[in-house]
Amino acid sequence: MKRKIKIQSISAWSIGIALILTVVFVVVLHNGQSKVKRFEDATDQYIVCENAARQLQDGSDYLTEQVRLYAMTGERKYLDQYFEEADVTKRREQALESLKKYFDKTETFQSLQQAMEDSKELMSTEYHSLKFVATAMGEKEIPAELEQLDLSEEEMQLSQKEKLEKAQELVCNNEYQNARGTITKEVSGCLDQSVARKDEKTSAESKYDLFGYVFEVGNSNYDTGDSFADNLHDRKKIDCSTVCLL
Repeated sequence: MKRKIKIQSISAWSIGIALILTVVFVVVLHNGQSKVKRFEDATDQYIVCENAARQLQDGSDYLTEQVRLYAMTGERKYLDQYFEEADVTKRREQALESLKKYFDKTETFQSLQQAMEDSKELMSTEYHSLKFVATAMGEKEIPAELEQLDLSEEEMQLSQKEKLEKAQELVCNNEYQNARGTITKEVSGCLDQSVARKDEKTSAESKYDLFGYVFEVGNSNYDTGDSFADNLHDRKKIDCSTVCLL
């Protein structure tokens, strides 16, 4: 009789321990899944940031390319393509809009926003260059932005060759190139802030241990398989002395 009671007591303890372990396992598993989900969200947000940074940089680079080609060749298509990007395609504006969804009012967003503002400010120099070329080439129909921009009397007295040389100088001198370098640094800063944000979210949750299994998540060297983020810091300056020649 005593043996039967002892067996029943052991069985009850076994069942109780099994139930407790089951509950613990379910709680830890759910917690682990939540951590993985948060890491995935942080990674997705980083990818959004990288894509936005790339898009803004590409838009800015494209505008520079078109204004320089117009100054070099005087071909109307480059003028049209410049304003197609600036007024219709608007890659820079789209980049900010996509980043705002996850990063509004963060340092990440502010860095890219500053890059956008500096890129827009640089357009005043680009407009001046475009106006020189349009005037030199005798363009009859030009965008409203250029219509509203008047060359000085001294500038109007320049010969066609001199106007084209001025146009090239404006978008190839050190001041212009330094301004572009600042934009690149701000885009890079956006990515740096995004990495820091991702690391901050995942550092406290980078590991959890359950019955000997350790799940490693996230680190600052996350590789998206795209060299854009790494190469952005090492962008080479364009040699304007050879690029901007007729």
